[in-house]
Amino acid sequence: MIFKASNSEVGRSMLEMLGVLAIVGILSVGGMSGYGVAMRKYKISSTKDAVLDTLKRYGELKNEGFEYYRIEGADAIEEIKEYDFINPCNVQVSAIPGASGYKVCKLPLGEQYVKVVPIWEYVYSYMYFVTLVPANVEACTSILTSGWEEVLPAEWWNFGRLWIGSEAGRLDIYGSSTTFNNQTIYTHYSIMRRTLSEINDDCSVICNNDLEYCTIVFDFLGYN
Repeated sequence: MIFKASNSEVGRSMLEMLGVLAIVGILSVGGMSGYGVAMRKYKISSTKDAVLDTLKRYGELKNEGFEYYRIEGADAIEEIKEYDFINPCNVQVSAIPGASGYKVCKLPLGEQYVKVVPIWEYVYSYMYFVTLVPANVEACTSILTSGWEEVLPAEWWNFGRLWIGSEAGRLDIYGSSTTFNNQTIYTHYSIMRRTLSEINDDCSVICNNDLEYCTIVFDFLGYN
């Protein structure tokens, strides 16, 4: 004997199937959203770790002597790789508007570049640029509260400063300007401990998420 399903039974099966599809769809959207959040946090963490690694390597210059280092200009990317200042250095053309042809090392959320420039005898300027492309408040805050001051030689803070800049303007985070031997340098006699809220407010102004980019600049003078 052959039994046929009633119309009501067929209807319930279709509704159940639609319900299952709806649940799968909701879970898929939620999963994609969760994946996006996880990837964003991963890229921020990876960028912060890369910055600390470069700063640590940069600070080690103090123990190696600086007399043969000179890195500046848009064509110095090979020297950066040769001296192993940024490792790994995946070379790309800078994404900053107006910096066409300027080669930098790629970051998960932007790019990085270093400079070592003799100022006068036995005195060198060390600069490290971290550019977030596009601007990213959360990444800016994460980097500026990562403990970066602890991986650099303490005496560098006698002549050092840190600022952030973008299309929105420029804001000094640490340090102040002074003049020595007819040249402008940057003095700083103690680390100003800024709160997480203050740093986040600074980043919200200069590294607003609507901006194309923002740059964090570490700038120090050191003696050989």
